[in-house]
Amino acid sequence: MLIADLGLAKALAAASGLTARAGTPGYMAPEQDDPGAVIDTRADVYGLGRLGIRLLAANPSSANPTRPDPPRPAPEIRLRDGVPSAVAAVLARATAHRPADRYPDAATLHTALSRASGPAGLAAATGPVRQQPSPRAGARRPYRLGLAGAAVMTVAAVGAVGAEPSGGAGSARPVGGTYTTGSLTVALPPGWSATGATWAGQYGADGEPEPALVMSPQPRRWAADPRLPGAFVGLSGSTAARTTPAGFLAERTHGDCLPAPPRTSSQAGVEWIVVAYRCDQGRPEIVESVGRHPDPPALVYVQITPPADAGPEFVDSLLAGVRVR
Repeated sequence: MLIADLGLAKALAAASGLTARAGTPGYMAPEQDDPGAVIDTRADVYGLGRLGIRLLAANPSSANPTRPDPPRPAPEIRLRDGVPSAVAAVLARATAHRPADRYPDAATLHTALSRASGPAGLAAATGPVRQQPSPRAGARRPYRLGLAGAAVMTVAAVGAVGAEPSGGAGSARPVGGTYTTGSLTVALPPGWSATGATWAGQYGADGEPEPALVMSPQPRRWAADPRLPGAFVGLSGSTAARTTPAGFLAERTHGDCLPAPPRTSSQAGVEWIVVAYRCDQGRPEIVESVGRHPDPPALVYVQITPPADAGPEFVDSLLAGVRVR
Protein backbone atom coordinates (compact mmCIF):
# COMPACT_ATOMS: atom_id res chain seq x y z
CA MET A 1 0.00 0.00 0.00
CA LEU A 2 1.25 3.47 -0.90
CA ILE A 3 0.60 6.37 1.45
CA ALA A 4 1.15 9.71 -0.25
CA ASP A 5 0.88 13.37 0.61
CA LEU A 6 -1.23 14.89 -2.16
CA GLY A 7 -0.75 18.44 -0.98
CA LEU A 8 -3.63 18.72 1.48
CA ALA A 9 -1.43 18.60 4.54
CA LYS A 10 0.22 21.73 5.90
CA ALA A 11 2.65 20.98 8.70
CA LEU A 12 2.58 23.29 11.66
CA ALA A 13 5.69 22.99 13.77
CA ALA A 14 4.66 21.99 17.28
CA ALA A 15 1.00 22.00 16.20
CA SER A 16 -1.30 24.93 16.67
CA GLY A 17 -4.08 22.84 18.13
CA LEU A 18 -6.28 23.63 15.11
CA THR A 19 -7.08 21.54 12.07
CA ALA A 20 -8.39 22.41 8.64
CA ARG A 21 -11.78 21.37 7.32
CA ALA A 22 -10.27 19.52 4.41
CA GLY A 23 -9.53 15.92 3.76
CA THR A 24 -10.67 12.67 2.22
CA PRO A 25 -14.25 11.48 2.84
CA GLY A 26 -14.21 8.52 5.19
CA TYR A 27 -11.20 9.91 7.05
CA MET A 28 -12.64 13.27 8.13
CA ALA A 29 -13.96 13.55 11.68
CA PRO A 30 -17.73 13.99 12.12
CA GLU A 31 -17.31 17.48 13.56
CA GLN A 32 -15.71 18.60 10.29
CA ASP A 33 -19.18 18.53 8.79
CA ASP A 34 -20.12 21.44 11.06
CA PRO A 35 -19.27 24.73 9.28
CA GLY A 36 -19.36 26.61 12.59
CA ALA A 37 -16.93 24.38 14.44
CA VAL A 38 -13.37 25.12 15.52
CA ILE A 39 -11.59 21.84 14.81
CA ASP A 40 -8.85 20.66 17.18
CA THR A 41 -6.20 17.92 17.22
CA ARG A 42 -8.76 15.19 17.89
CA ALA A 43 -9.91 15.51 14.28
CA ASP A 44 -6.39 14.42 13.30
CA VAL A 45 -6.65 11.54 15.77
CA TYR A 46 -9.85 10.45 14.04
CA GLY A 47 -8.23 10.56 10.59
CA LEU A 48 -5.20 8.62 11.79
CA GLY A 49 -7.47 6.05 13.44
CA ARG A 50 -9.32 5.60 10.17
CA LEU A 51 -5.97 5.15 8.42
CA GLY A 52 -5.02 2.54 11.04
CA ILE A 53 -8.25 0.67 10.33
CA ARG A 54 -7.49 0.81 6.62
CA LEU A 55 -4.05 -0.72 7.22
CA LEU A 56 -4.85 -3.24 9.95
CA ALA A 57 -8.50 -4.29 9.72
CA ALA A 58 -9.39 -7.60 8.08
CA ASN A 59 -12.24 -5.91 6.21
CA PRO A 60 -11.83 -2.11 6.42
CA SER A 61 -15.11 -1.42 4.61
CA SER A 62 -17.08 -3.20 7.35
CA ALA A 63 -15.73 -0.71 9.90
CA ASN A 64 -16.89 2.37 8.01
CA PRO A 65 -18.07 5.11 10.38
CA THR A 66 -21.69 6.05 10.84
CA ARG A 67 -22.82 9.67 10.94
CA PRO A 68 -26.36 9.62 12.37
CA ASP A 69 -27.52 11.95 15.10
CA PRO A 70 -27.39 10.57 17.72
CA PRO A 71 -24.67 8.17 16.57
CA ARG A 72 -25.27 4.43 16.63
CA PRO A 73 -22.65 2.13 18.16
CA ALA A 74 -19.61 1.89 15.89
CA PRO A 75 -19.14 -1.30 13.88
CA GLU A 76 -16.78 -3.76 15.51
CA ILE A 77 -13.23 -3.81 14.22
CA ARG A 78 -11.99 -7.20 13.01
CA LEU A 79 -8.22 -7.18 12.70
CA ARG A 80 -5.88 -8.86 10.24
CA ASP A 81 -4.37 -12.14 11.33
CA GLY A 82 -1.49 -11.56 13.73
CA VAL A 83 -2.40 -8.02 14.84
CA PRO A 84 -2.65 -7.89 18.66
CA SER A 85 -6.32 -7.81 19.63
CA ALA A 86 -5.79 -4.82 21.94
CA VAL A 87 -5.08 -2.65 18.89
CA ALA A 88 -8.78 -2.80 17.95
CA ALA A 89 -9.73 -1.01 21.15
CA VAL A 90 -7.20 1.73 20.43
CA LEU A 91 -8.54 2.24 16.91
CA ALA A 92 -12.12 2.22 18.20
CA ARG A 93 -11.34 4.99 20.67
CA ALA A 94 -9.39 6.99 18.08
CA THR A 95 -12.40 6.94 15.75
CA ALA A 96 -15.08 7.64 18.35
CA HIS A 97 -17.91 9.82 17.05
CA ARG A 98 -17.58 12.36 19.87
CA PRO A 99 -14.22 14.20 20.04
CA ALA A 100 -14.28 14.02 23.85
CA ASP A 101 -14.20 10.20 23.63
CA ARG A 102 -10.98 10.15 21.54
CA TYR A 103 -7.33 10.48 22.48
CA PRO A 104 -6.45 14.16 22.91
CA ASP A 105 -3.63 14.16 20.36
CA ALA A 106 -1.49 12.00 18.06
CA ALA A 107 1.25 11.53 20.66
CA THR A 108 -1.22 9.96 23.10
CA LEU A 109 -2.56 7.73 20.32
CA HIS A 110 1.00 6.67 19.50
CA THR A 111 1.59 5.73 23.14
CA ALA A 112 -1.64 3.70 23.25
CA LEU A 113 -0.69 1.85 20.04
CA SER A 114 2.77 1.11 21.43
CA ARG A 115 1.24 -0.38 24.58
CA ALA A 116 -1.33 -2.36 22.63
CA SER A 117 1.32 -3.86 20.37
CA GLY A 118 3.70 -4.64 23.24
CA PRO A 119 4.20 -8.03 24.86
CA ALA A 120 1.35 -7.62 27.31
CA GLY A 121 -1.04 -6.20 24.74
CA LEU A 122 -2.23 -3.54 27.15
CA ALA A 123 -4.34 -0.62 25.95
CA ALA A 124 -6.10 2.02 27.99
CA ALA A 125 -9.06 2.24 25.66
CA THR A 126 -12.60 0.99 25.26
CA GLY A 127 -14.53 -0.14 22.25
CA PRO A 128 -15.80 -3.20 20.38
CA VAL A 129 -12.98 -5.70 20.01
CA ARG A 130 -12.89 -9.00 18.17
CA GLN A 131 -9.86 -10.37 16.43
CA GLN A 132 -10.30 -12.41 13.26
CA PRO A 133 -9.27 -16.00 14.00
CA SER A 134 -6.30 -17.49 12.22
CA PRO A 135 -7.24 -19.90 9.41
CA ARG A 136 -4.55 -22.36 10.50
CA ALA A 137 -3.50 -23.22 14.03
CA GLY A 138 0.07 -22.15 14.68
CA ALA A 139 0.18 -20.15 11.46
CA ARG A 140 -0.07 -16.72 13.06
CA ARG A 141 2.88 -14.50 12.38
CA PRO A 142 3.90 -11.37 14.32
CA TYR A 143 2.43 -8.31 12.64
CA ARG A 144 4.77 -5.34 12.59
CA LEU A 145 3.05 -2.24 13.88
CA GLY A 146 5.91 0.07 12.96
CA LEU A 147 3.93 1.34 9.99
CA ALA A 148 0.89 2.00 12.14
CA GLY A 149 3.00 3.77 14.72
CA ALA A 150 4.61 5.89 12.04
CA ALA A 151 1.19 6.70 10.62
CA VAL A 152 0.17 8.21 13.93
CA MET A 153 2.94 10.76 13.54
CA THR A 154 2.16 11.49 9.86
CA VAL A 155 -0.70 13.25 8.12
CA ALA A 156 -1.04 11.22 4.95
CA ALA A 157 -3.71 12.46 2.57
CA VAL A 158 -6.47 11.92 5.14
CA GLY A 159 -6.76 15.44 6.53
CA ALA A 160 -4.90 18.67 6.89
CA VAL A 161 -3.26 20.14 9.95
CA GLY A 162 -3.16 23.83 10.52
CA ALA A 163 -6.02 26.03 9.41
CA GLU A 164 -7.96 28.65 11.24
CA PRO A 165 -11.52 28.36 12.53
CA SER A 166 -14.29 29.76 10.41
CA GLY A 167 -16.12 32.91 11.23
CA GLY A 168 -19.68 32.71 12.35
CA ALA A 169 -21.02 33.37 15.79
CA GLY A 170 -18.58 36.10 16.74
CA SER A 171 -18.91 39.78 15.98
CA ALA A 172 -18.06 40.71 12.41
CA ARG A 173 -15.16 43.00 13.28
CA PRO A 174 -13.47 44.37 16.39
CA VAL A 175 -15.37 47.19 18.07
CA GLY A 176 -13.36 49.55 20.27
CA GLY A 177 -10.37 47.21 20.28
CA THR A 178 -12.36 44.22 21.57
CA TYR A 179 -13.94 41.10 20.08
CA THR A 180 -16.75 38.97 21.53
CA THR A 181 -17.94 35.46 20.78
CA GLY A 182 -20.37 33.80 23.16
CA SER A 183 -19.32 34.57 26.72
CA LEU A 184 -15.72 35.34 25.69
CA THR A 185 -14.46 38.89 25.13
CA VAL A 186 -10.84 39.73 24.33
CA ALA A 187 -8.94 43.00 24.05
CA LEU A 188 -7.11 43.01 20.73
CA PRO A 189 -3.46 44.09 20.50
CA PRO A 190 -2.91 47.00 18.09
CA GLY A 191 -3.30 45.91 14.49
CA TRP A 192 -4.96 42.59 15.38
CA SER A 193 -8.46 41.38 14.50
CA ALA A 194 -10.31 38.18 15.39
CA THR A 195 -12.60 35.46 14.10
CA GLY A 196 -14.36 32.71 15.98
CA ALA A 197 -17.41 30.69 16.73
CA THR A 198 -17.28 27.51 18.84
CA TRP A 199 -14.64 25.14 20.21
CA ALA A 200 -15.16 21.77 18.50
CA GLY A 201 -15.16 18.84 20.89
CA GLN A 202 -15.99 21.02 23.90
CA TYR A 203 -19.64 20.93 24.94
CA GLY A 204 -21.36 22.60 27.88
CA ALA A 205 -23.95 21.13 30.24
CA ASP A 206 -26.65 22.19 27.76
CA GLY A 207 -25.00 20.12 25.02
CA GLU A 208 -24.02 23.20 23.02
CA PRO A 209 -20.45 23.75 21.74
CA GLU A 210 -18.38 26.08 23.90
CA PRO A 211 -16.87 29.33 22.57
CA ALA A 212 -13.45 29.91 21.02
CA LEU A 213 -11.72 32.44 18.78
CA VAL A 214 -8.49 33.19 16.95
CA MET A 215 -6.91 36.64 16.96
CA SER A 216 -3.96 37.81 14.90
CA PRO A 217 -3.00 40.52 12.41
CA GLN A 218 -4.43 38.01 9.88
CA PRO A 219 -6.55 35.56 11.90
CA ARG A 220 -7.64 33.46 8.93
CA ARG A 221 -4.01 32.79 8.02
CA TRP A 222 -2.52 32.47 11.47
CA ALA A 223 -2.76 28.70 11.95
CA ALA A 224 -1.23 27.96 8.56
CA ASP A 225 1.50 30.63 8.56
CA PRO A 226 4.21 30.21 11.22
CA ARG A 227 5.49 33.71 10.52
CA LEU A 228 2.35 35.34 11.92
CA PRO A 229 1.87 36.14 15.60
CA GLY A 230 -1.53 35.31 17.02
CA ALA A 231 -3.50 33.45 19.67
CA PHE A 232 -6.22 30.84 20.08
CA VAL A 233 -8.61 31.43 23.02
CA GLY A 234 -11.09 28.81 24.22
CA LEU A 235 -13.50 28.59 27.15
CA SER A 236 -14.79 25.28 28.51
CA GLY A 237 -16.86 24.51 31.59
CA SER A 238 -16.85 20.79 30.78
CA THR A 239 -13.05 20.68 30.71
CA ALA A 240 -12.90 22.46 34.08
CA ALA A 241 -15.11 19.67 35.46
CA ARG A 242 -12.73 16.90 34.32
CA THR A 243 -9.26 18.35 34.90
CA THR A 244 -7.20 21.14 36.43
CA PRO A 245 -5.30 23.83 34.53
CA ALA A 246 -2.06 21.96 35.25
CA GLY A 247 -3.61 18.71 34.03
CA PHE A 248 -4.81 20.35 30.82
CA LEU A 249 -1.36 21.82 30.18
CA ALA A 250 0.12 18.33 30.54
CA GLU A 251 -2.03 17.31 27.55
CA ARG A 252 -0.70 20.15 25.40
CA THR A 253 3.03 19.45 25.24
CA HIS A 254 5.13 20.08 22.11
CA GLY A 255 7.59 17.24 21.79
CA ASP A 256 9.98 18.95 19.36
CA CYS A 257 10.29 22.14 21.40
CA LEU A 258 12.13 23.06 24.60
CA PRO A 259 9.86 24.23 27.45
CA ALA A 260 10.80 26.94 29.92
CA PRO A 261 9.90 26.39 33.58
CA PRO A 262 6.19 27.06 34.23
CA ARG A 263 5.31 30.41 35.77
CA THR A 264 2.12 31.91 37.15
CA SER A 265 0.49 35.18 36.22
CA SER A 266 -2.51 36.77 37.95
CA GLN A 267 -4.56 38.69 35.38
CA ALA A 268 -8.16 39.92 35.48
CA GLY A 269 -9.08 37.75 38.45
CA VAL A 270 -7.63 34.56 36.92
CA GLU A 271 -4.53 32.72 38.08
CA TRP A 272 -2.79 31.57 34.90
CA ILE A 273 -0.19 28.84 34.49
CA VAL A 274 2.10 29.79 31.60
CA VAL A 275 4.65 27.62 29.78
CA ALA A 276 6.73 29.01 26.89
CA TYR A 277 8.21 26.62 24.32
CA ARG A 278 11.20 27.45 22.11
CA CYS A 279 11.16 25.60 18.79
CA ASP A 280 13.84 25.03 16.16
CA GLN A 281 11.36 24.67 13.32
CA GLY A 282 8.18 26.48 12.34
CA ARG A 283 7.00 28.88 14.99
CA PRO A 284 10.00 29.97 17.05
CA GLU A 285 7.94 30.31 20.24
CA ILE A 286 4.63 28.89 21.43
CA VAL A 287 3.15 29.91 24.78
CA GLU A 288 0.57 27.66 26.45
CA SER A 289 -1.57 29.40 29.09
CA VAL A 290 -4.41 27.95 31.14
CA GLY A 291 -6.44 29.41 33.97
CA ARG A 292 -9.64 28.62 35.86
CA HIS A 293 -12.34 31.27 35.77
CA PRO A 294 -14.20 31.28 39.09
CA ASP A 295 -17.68 32.47 38.05
CA PRO A 296 -18.98 30.85 35.97
CA PRO A 297 -16.55 27.98 36.65
CA ALA A 298 -14.69 27.32 33.42
CA LEU A 299 -11.23 26.56 32.10
CA VAL A 300 -9.79 29.31 29.91
CA TYR A 301 -7.13 28.19 27.46
CA VAL A 302 -4.92 30.58 25.47
CA GLN A 303 -2.23 29.43 23.05
CA ILE A 304 -0.07 32.36 21.93
CA THR A 305 2.49 32.87 19.20
CA PRO A 306 4.06 36.16 20.35
CA PRO A 307 5.53 38.71 17.94
CA ALA A 308 9.27 38.48 17.41
CA ASP A 309 11.26 39.75 20.40
CA ALA A 310 8.13 40.11 22.56
CA GLY A 311 8.71 39.24 26.20
CA PRO A 312 6.50 37.95 29.03
CA GLU A 313 4.91 41.40 29.28
CA PHE A 314 3.15 40.87 25.94
CA VAL A 315 1.77 37.52 27.09
CA ASP A 316 0.58 38.97 30.41
CA SER A 317 -1.05 41.92 28.65
CA LEU A 318 -2.91 39.59 26.29
CA LEU A 319 -4.09 37.39 29.17
CA ALA A 320 -5.27 40.46 31.06
CA GLY A 321 -7.54 41.25 28.12
CA VAL A 322 -9.38 37.90 28.23
CA ARG A 323 -12.77 38.36 29.93
CA VAL A 324 -15.61 35.93 30.65
CA ARG A 325 -19.18 37.03 31.31
